[in-house]
Amino acid sequence: MLPKPFLYAVEVVVYIPRISSAMVLLTHLSFVLVCALLIDLLDRHISKEYN
Repeated sequence: MLPKPFLYAVEVVVYIPRISSAMVLLTHLSFVLVCALLIDLLDRHISKEYN
């Protein structure tokens, strides 16, 4: 049987990529959302200017 600290280290090494990928996914989604909102606002502004 492996010593406890070694097992904890393995668990941490296994979990870190999952957490980081989840964070990357979240930041990517929020970035896309912000871009969509900005484009929507610009679109409304332009349509107001021309109408």
